[in-house]
Amino acid sequence: MKTTLNDITRIFIPNRGEIACRLIEACKKLNITPILGFSAADRNSKAARLADEKICLGAAEARSSYLDIDLVISAALETRASAIHPGYGFLAENDQFSRACAKAKLIFIGPNADAMKQLGDKIEAKKIADKENVSTLAGFIIDATDALTGETNSKLKAYFKKNPFPLLVKAAAGGGGRGMRVIEHAQHAIEQIQSAAREAETFFKDGTVFIEPYIRGARHIEIQILADAYGTVKAIGSRDCSLQRRHQKIIEEAPACLLSAKQEKTLFDAAERIVSSVNYQGLATVEFLVNDQQQHYFLEVNTRLQVEHPVSEISLGIDLVAIQIDIARGKALESLLGDMRKKPLFAIEARICAEKPEADFQTSSGMIRALQFPSAANIRIDSGFEVFDSVSHYYDSLIAKIITSGKTRSEGITTLQSAIQETIIAPLATNLAALAALLGDTSFVNNTHSLLTTAQVLTPISNCYEEQLPLALIAAALIKTTAPKSASHWDMLGSWATSGSIRSLLHMRIDQTLWQLSLEKIDGQVFVSFNSAGVEVTAGCCSNIQLTEVDREFSFLFNGKKIHGSFTAPSNELTVIKIGLGLINVEFIAPPKFRKQSFSNSAENYTVLAHLPGKVVKVHARVGADISEGTPLVVIESMKMEHTVVAEKAGVVLQQMCILNGLVNSGDALYIIGPESEKAKK
Repeated sequence: MKTTLNDITRIFIPNRGEIACRLIEACKKLNITPILGFSAADRNSKAARLADEKICLGAAEARSSYLDIDLVISAALETRASAIHPGYGFLAENDQFSRACAKAKLIFIGPNADAMKQLGDKIEAKKIADKENVSTLAGFIIDATDALTGETNSKLKAYFKKNPFPLLVKAAAGGGGRGMRVIEHAQHAIEQIQSAAREAETFFKDGTVFIEPYIRGARHIEIQILADAYGTVKAIGSRDCSLQRRHQKIIEEAPACLLSAKQEKTLFDAAERIVSSVNYQGLATVEFLVNDQQQHYFLEVNTRLQVEHPVSEISLGIDLVAIQIDIARGKALESLLGDMRKKPLFAIEARICAEKPEADFQTSSGMIRALQFPSAANIRIDSGFEVFDSVSHYYDSLIAKIITSGKTRSEGITTLQSAIQETIIAPLATNLAALAALLGDTSFVNNTHSLLTTAQVLTPISNCYEEQLPLALIAAALIKTTAPKSASHWDMLGSWATSGSIRSLLHMRIDQTLWQLSLEKIDGQVFVSFNSAGVEVTAGCCSNIQLTEVDREFSFLFNGKKIHGSFTAPSNELTVIKIGLGLINVEFIAPPKFRKQSFSNSAENYTVLAHLPGKVVKVHARVGADISEGTPLVVIESMKMEHTVVAEKAGVVLQQMCILNGLVNSGDALYIIGPESEKAKK
């Protein structure tokens, strides 16, 4: 069957970050003009600098730019694009967007609207899998209205009785781990369903969710599918994406070494049957759970390019984006896979995100002032950021992906471990230490890990921020004020003053929190105290201070306890401290002007501050409410994640300074909490 090839000369890319950069570079290799549609927040982004042409879609919030179908179509037509590549996220799996492109006579690089609606909707895709005799997990659907309002019915209660906990609530539309929550007990079900529906409504404009059994200890296996306009559907490779946090993949590998050749063929056949059941054209990923008895269950179909596509590209020796574009042009699949490796290499990818593993993975935002990636033939870096670019709280926290390869799985992992150690991103907090811990985990190295592994490995890291923060501040101050042994006595004093005892005052910033450190040196001992937001904290005494410039290591006694760690100093203003399991980035700054707080200074009251910038999506506590320690106060959405702010101790809400759907910055006052009432104490 012959067809006229589509003439694609100008591709509109309504996306951002590393995927926008990836698509721009692919277009240039194919002599296609890439046109970027960006939001106001991404006006000065790396993608905007790379694009041949660009146009602003609208405001920073995705709903007013990347998710607005009319704006995107209008911008594509205005820039005379012949096709649209949606990348991933945003509108990539929106069947209404695919339909709008067709109506505007723009080639949508992906499946048609009907095929996307059938396979992209998790509920409909399950029905198709059932018809094709592919094993699925029994689910229960909750429409958007009931899910968002928290309404339940007798059928849901009956489902809870029939299916043992834990259960998994998932968004019916979209993907990327958004709108997913594990329900451990019935008493938490409504709260988890509402949270999942809220997130789904925000990112996919559809709050419909469904519930299914949650299989502990399984592996997450993906099959990469290609389908052309002539009915050819072919599975070309597998991926193992079992290392996930909050249902988002952070380390992916190809091929899935868990599978035998027979098991892989079984999944290939199942995936091909599912995709072949609709009139599909383009790339698709069919996802499965494989339990410890090697039984597989269909999960969903992603009707787009995956974040983890580079591991398949490197493993198979192909360019999936170029193939995507050629399929959209009307080329036959048979002509596009001639150079694919018959024996795949092993490839592995780690996602570097702006978040604080030591503080329960709070997201981090701000300007990148130091950026260093390793360079080697078997290392690939996909990133949407360069030095002095800013990571915005409006979008997800992905900074970069590091992909390495090897002839064996062990070789690929070892290369990635080294690459992670060589990477420097500062002063933003990142998950580099968490990635290093996962890559070194015995079960992962031995390929016996599961979906439970991430939580098991990272739990010790996620709760050590308060313990490590003062030590990191002290270490950074000592490194800043201590010179090599070869220096003269006066040089060794550095920033120390010499009137009476030797003193130094340093100002630092960690994320967006300002710290003032007072150091006093008496007879070889350093006495340290902190000041943050006007609150004085006496830390203690340091002695036996040792600093090795060559090996970048330090040690000191703090209140009699030996502290040892390593450091990197990308510049005179930045120091990256590693103590134990975590990394903390310290930025030295000029003395800031602290503003006076306008709220109550009563010693009995305390102020609850926002620990990160974002949008208030739920308000739990109102003025006059009695609260206990740990009571949820508000939920802040930042970088596509929901963070619950809880009460530090019991009391009564005196003032509320935040509003529903309002924006807050890090350090903004949310509440003033007064002392616990006598009635509440009883």
